[in-house]
Formats: sequence, structure tokens, C-alpha cells
Amino acid sequence: MSAVLLQAIVASSTTTTGGTIPVPPTPGSGQYNLLFSGTYAELGTPFNPGGGRSAVYNSQAGWLRNTYNGIWSNNGLNDNPSLFNDAPVDTVQSDNYGGFGQQDLSSTNYAIEWKGYILAPSTGNFNFLIDADDVAMFWIGSGALDPDNNTPLLSTNNSATVNSNSVTLTQGLWYPIRMRFQEWSGGERCQVYMATVNTTLYPMSTYSLLNDSVYSGYSLAGTGQAVTTTYNGTMYTLTPSTNGTASPAYANPGDTITWTVTTNTGAANQTLYIWVDNNTVPANTWVENTNDGTITLDGNGAGSFSLTVVNSVPVHNLFRMYIGMSLYQGFGTHGYIGV
Repeated sequence: MSAVLLQAIVASSTTTTGGTIPVPPTPGSGQYNLLFSGTYAELGTPFNPGGGRSAVYNSQAGWLRNTYNGIWSNNGLNDNPSLFNDAPVDTVQSDNYGGFGQQDLSSTNYAIEWKGYILAPSTGNFNFLIDADDVAMFWIGSGALDPDNNTPLLSTNNSATVNSNSVTLTQGLWYPIRMRFQEWSGGERCQVYMATVNTTLYPMSTYSLLNDSVYSGYSLAGTGQAVTTTYNGTMYTLTPSTNGTASPAYANPGDTITWTVTTNTGAANQTLYIWVDNNTVPANTWVENTNDGTITLDGNGAGSFSLTVVNSVPVHNLFRMYIGMSLYQGFGTHGYIGV
């Protein structure tokens, strides 16, 4: 369940075409630093970024890292996020370093995006610092789950930058992250560091990292329609209904929308994430009849969950619902609610 300007930084290039990527940087390569010299006290107004989870389902070690040919950031801004909808030219399924050190691979005009989770090693206020050549931005918590979020925790352009506000984390919780990097030309580096306030900043290789992005499908059906997608040989079908009526998926306050999940094979007892796009529906619209936004399929690879509309909202207010093996991507349906 996802929810959450950027300061303009003048850059040296405004090229918008793709570049040359002979070899993407290897995770942990180059002059990868094992600590960042200096410490930072509590900064700004510490805040809870949200999104912490006690478990990450369908997970594997490291962060997912995808490389894209082209320009995501022209002038140090998050101004072309649609680049990350393209097919990546390189994928590292398990990056345990969360970046790479200074080097020069003669690569031009490419971008990298990392997605995953970091385990809070203790409870308290933390600082994050990102050091990059050229541009990098870092999100943590609920905001990391929204690919269009234009307010990262921190951003930098050819320098090392620490967050303006410290982040409050709870020991034992996994927090979602998203990091983006832009290389125009010349040398490249991208490292993010983390530490409790007033202590030495260490890179991501020091911490426990996971990702759940093994699921790669992403599709959305029209109002009231069932939608199917296939992953790893298993076909998943998602069918919506309103008060027991399969179509259309339109609801008023007091109505209950139910989504039924079925599979053709191989998904028995599998745990899936559920989330509603809160950017399209006002807050406090739903009562969730689910447990922590997850559903566990039965022995036949089937299951269902419901959401009840509790508040009046403008007529024809669009909602989108997603289900998948990852909070970062999935497949779903959309419909309307109103009065």
C-alpha cells in the first residue's frame, strides 16, 4: 500500500538520448568505501518514514538493480521517471553492496534503479548520506513504493549529501528503499551510507538487504474485468466483484468489493501482497478485511479478500487495486466508487 520539490541542481548535460554502456558497473566495484569519514548529529525534524514490515515475503538477499539506456535526470531532477518503465539493458537480481565506488567505464547516458529493503539494526534516529557522480536520489519507507514520488529523502549531484531530516527506524523492521542514479559521462560512483546519529556512516554492504522483486509482470484491467498474468509457469487470475456481482466493479459507501485469486498450478500456500493505490482514492475510504495487506493462497492455489467502502467520496472516483509477489510491482484491476 503505497502513499507519500526536489531542489533544482544545475547539471552539465541536458542530453535526452541513450548512450553507450559497454559494461555496467559491477556491485561493490571501483573504489568502494567501507566507511564515510565524519559523523552527523540529529538533523532537522526526525520522522518515521512508514512502510516498515516484520517480514518480506518471496524474498532473496540483496537489492534488485536494473540498468537503463537513456537519461532519467537531465538537470539533477527526477524529470524523466518513465525511463524506468523501459526494459532494462542489464539486471542484477541480488546486489549486496547497494552501489559501487569511483571508476570510469567510458559509459555514457545511462541510469540505474535499485529496489529492495533494509533491516533496521536498532531503534532510534538514523542519518543517510549518498555520494554520487553524477546524480543520485534515495527514498526510504512508504515513499519508496511510489515510482512517481518526487520527494526523495535526499538527492545529490556530483557530491556527497546527507539527509535534511533524520529518519526514525524501529529495530527488526524491514523498510522499503528505492535509489536512482544517473551517469552522463566521465567517471561514475554511487554509494549510500547509513548510521545512527553521532556514529560513523557505513555503506549498505554492512547491513542486511533483501528484495522481493522476483515478480516481473505488471498489468491492469478495466472496470469489472478479470485480469490474468503469468509468472514462472503459473497463471494468476484476479476477478473482482461488488456485493457478489461480478461486473461492474462500482461501489458506494457500505458496499464490499471482493477480489478472488485463482491459479492454474504451483502456487499452493503462497503468500502475496495486496495494496490499493491510495494516490487515486482519498484516505480512510476503506476497511480492510485482510491481515497486514497479504493473502495466503490455500492448497489449491486460490484465495480471496475484501475491502469495504466506508466513506463518501466524489462520484466516479477511480480506485486501483494490485496484488503480487512484490510491493513494488504486481497486477490488478480498477473500478469506481462514489455516492
